[in-house]
Amino acid sequence: MRRRDFITGTAFGLVSLAAGQPGRSRAKEAKYKVAVIGRTGRGNYGHGLDVVWNDIEQAEVVAVADEDPQGREAAAKRLKAPKSYAYYRRMLGTERPQIVSVAPRWPDCHHDMVLACAEFDCHIFLEKPVCQNLEQADAIIAALEKRNLKLAIAHQTRYSPALMHAQMAIGEGLLGDILELRGRGKEDRRGGGEDLVVLGTHVIDLMRFFAGDAKWCFASVRDNREPEVNQGILDCRLTIYKSKIANLKSQIITHRARHGVAERFGLQVYGSRGILTTTTGAVPEIWFVEDPSWQPGCSKAHWKRIKN
Repeated sequence: MRRRDFITGTAFGLVSLAAGQPGRSRAKEAKYKVAVIGRTGRGNYGHGLDVVWNDIEQAEVVAVADEDPQGREAAAKRLKAPKSYAYYRRMLGTERPQIVSVAPRWPDCHHDMVLACAEFDCHIFLEKPVCQNLEQADAIIAALEKRNLKLAIAHQTRYSPALMHAQMAIGEGLLGDILELRGRGKEDRRGGGEDLVVLGTHVIDLMRFFAGDAKWCFASVRDNREPEVNQGILDCRLTIYKSKIANLKSQIITHRARHGVAERFGLQVYGSRGILTTTTGAVPEIWFVEDPSWQPGCSKAHWKRIKN
């Protein structure tokens, strides 16, 4: 599946959310005004958070901002944007878009960019990771709540009809009591800290989707099996305790794998009646096995695919 298809669901969902918000009105036939903020050479345009709008009929890209002249020109061309700006605040003030893609994948700029979007009453489609620390996250939430604005993170899997069907089936007792959630990152050359913040957030979002927000968490970081406190984050283990389901432990692990790179990327949900596994993406592979022992090799239980 193309990366562009992978994120379309989230962008479409943001358009739907924006449609229900009070504020600037639009004609019934008019399209939503969308602007894109990129940063060539320093996060670029994320994983397609610019071109995704080319596939949304209800949206029209009116401008793009990028401090790099060549990157700005290229972005305007592929987005068919009639205007381009070197400074994103000037673009926001002049164009007054309703939705903005804050697209750079580097998080050092997200806080300032999102607050600027909020200042100009724009809903936001944001590349992950959200920002650099909890203080920045709190400031972002406060600014958006103050103006009744929506922000969508590029976590696309939760919009999959198949995943929603799986959530409903679990709620009806498919897995019995949920006992444990286990996730793994892609574990390629980025394995460790980078894998956790770039791709592991997809898995953490799936944990939230199935089990609710975390009550508390702790983590361990190691380099070559030794505790790491400085730079080379090669092995990360994040353990999350959920509040929605009592005593439920969720865990995501990532390291630089020697074998099976990207093959384990996803989430496993363990219940008293069986196991559910899911990959990420707009059309995730979701499988279930009814086996309370969690040993289908011994029990000869068969895996069944869950589809919408």
